[in-house]
Amino acid sequence: KTLSEINTAYKFQRFVEANFSYTKPVDVMVENICVGKYVPIVDTFAAVISDKTFTKSIEKSTNGVIKFLRDADVYKTNKYFKENPDAYCLIIHSDVVNVVNPLSHSKNAYKMLRICYSIGEIATWRRSKLKSMFCIANINVSLCKGYEDIIHKKLEEDLKLLEKGVLINGKLIKAGLLYFVVDNLEAHFLCGLARQFSKNYICRYCFKRYECLQDIEEDVPFRSIELFEKAQKEIQKEIDEDKKLQVVYYDQELGFIDVDEEECDTEETYQDELAGNDETEEDYERNPILIETNDNESDLDETDETDNTGETDDKKGWLHLASYTQLQSFHPLVGFANCILHDAAEGLFSYDLPIVIKYLVIFNIITLENFNYELKNFPYSKNEKQSKPVKLPPNVQALKNMKRMPGKGYCTFTFVRVLPRIIEKYFYEESIYSQHSSILKFISSMNELLELFLCESYDEQLLHCLSTALMIYFDLRNTIPQEFRTDLKPKHHFCTHYPQLIKFFGPPISTSTARWESKHTECTQMLNVNKNFKNVPLTVTRADQYRLASQMYEGLFNEEEIEICSKEVEIQGDVCEQFKLPKSKVYEEIVFKNTHYFRDGILILESFSRDKLRVGRIEFFLVDDDRKVRVVVRCGEAVREKIFNYFVVTKCNDTYNCIFLNEILSYRCLTAEGSQTNFSFSLYSAVRYPL
Repeated sequence: KTLSEINTAYKFQRFVEANFSYTKPVDVMVENICVGKYVPIVDTFAAVISDKTFTKSIEKSTNGVIKFLRDADVYKTNKYFKENPDAYCLIIHSDVVNVVNPLSHSKNAYKMLRICYSIGEIATWRRSKLKSMFCIANINVSLCKGYEDIIHKKLEEDLKLLEKGVLINGKLIKAGLLYFVVDNLEAHFLCGLARQFSKNYICRYCFKRYECLQDIEEDVPFRSIELFEKAQKEIQKEIDEDKKLQVVYYDQELGFIDVDEEECDTEETYQDELAGNDETEEDYERNPILIETNDNESDLDETDETDNTGETDDKKGWLHLASYTQLQSFHPLVGFANCILHDAAEGLFSYDLPIVIKYLVIFNIITLENFNYELKNFPYSKNEKQSKPVKLPPNVQALKNMKRMPGKGYCTFTFVRVLPRIIEKYFYEESIYSQHSSILKFISSMNELLELFLCESYDEQLLHCLSTALMIYFDLRNTIPQEFRTDLKPKHHFCTHYPQLIKFFGPPISTSTARWESKHTECTQMLNVNKNFKNVPLTVTRADQYRLASQMYEGLFNEEEIEICSKEVEIQGDVCEQFKLPKSKVYEEIVFKNTHYFRDGILILESFSRDKLRVGRIEFFLVDDDRKVRVVVRCGEAVREKIFNYFVVTKCNDTYNCIFLNEILSYRCLTAEGSQTNFSFSLYSAVRYPL
């Protein structure tokens, strides 16, 4: 094409639509009003599967370890995927984004529902990239209030087509919905439960009631599919019985005229109406037509009052019909995965960290000024710098009023990880330690719980460790003086289910909404570039599809596993000559599968127990002609410091080892503090160890 044929935005868009793999969005209509845009999932799925680089993105399972999607029970126990082992697994995310319109006469902020999906077989490190999350719909929530189920019903119909199979390049390809990745509010709404957690039934996994929330050890039965089906039948029966008959009269001149039922219940009411009218009864003659309406099928509002209307103990918290009940591969009761970001980062730790901070400050173990200084100057790793803890309140009174940690969820994770290292030097006397041992044990338990929540893979042993750690955590929480403790919240209860949920859904880092919510930032960036706020769903959806078409032109998954972050360096000596191949290149910093590795970083090579590891301190990287990466490390044994929960290496070996990055036990590269041979580090996540 000549430049003149694509020299305007309109011409360029038409060119892309005609020559690229572009899926055109369709309107979502509610009462003749366009409330958003829907991208047919069948079309985008076919386009992604047809991508020339898709086959190299597939991930394989590991026997005996819960690491990948197909290792978890949610896949192994799914009848549809048992009968269709070649079918692809779909993961869907649904969330509401706040969008701001800066135009003067329309200046406003409103909510937009964004639905995206990904394919579970894509390797985890590729699936975490934003371009592997494909748009399904963008809906203006304010325009479709009461009709939220319209888009879900449309999506359900397309998912049923994918379950039966679609022809792609002459081959029948099937796909099923494995689970949703959503926050707790959205999960409760889609599975028919109340969108509130301040009364009655608060948990979608069991029958825990808000009144019994403070009893963390209460034995509560789990929800079952049988009770779910029974409740849904009762709700459907109530809807059928509650259908109203709206009386509509037809006048030859005026056409259809609605008359309120209350005004037409009796003949006397009808005659009274005629008495006040100059027209005769003959002139006013109408033929009644009965039209059935159902006012109860609209979705419930998010307010507590609406959500609790009609709740009875017989229905065990189910208030309205659940969505996606017609699929073979998905069931609403067991199809909404847990989210570590909402349950732990913005829940358990966010509520309990203020307890610890208030205790330390009020007992004068550390001042607020020193606390903020330590947080600001702590030697964070490159990844931790992106989620540094936020500054604490300026005075004690403001601290006492703080109920939750400020900042984003991952800032809270970073705070929990670095807290033991920050406060260690303030417990310099034995008397201070003995007097405040309960709070130290609680901090150590909190740090250990974070390690277990963020594991990359699990076995039965680690799941047992997590169950034990949760019991110890809540027991230690009760030892803190009452004036500092706060009541348990529903998210504390949700975390008690994690040993079972991890076995069913897989590692929490795989089911977290964190990366999905990064699409919100992408949405904001699109709007800033387009500067068009008149029809935001159209603008965002169309820009999303143009971007996807552009990425698929070169291959959606064509990025290499290795990205070089530093210039080639020359390292002299016997160590380099011992391992270097003739055409190998030496580097000090690389990115491998989205993870940053650097010189002097710590790699976990072997685990002897929870408290003893074999580690390697990185010297340099060797990249061969075939793009394989080898790491030269100095090895040493690390032992856990019992009180403050970090690991200490007292001496590194004089010998060097050369390993492949695929062979390391944990893909995390940790930051060391200390000299080359004597150093310490904090573990990011727990690792599996042999029996």
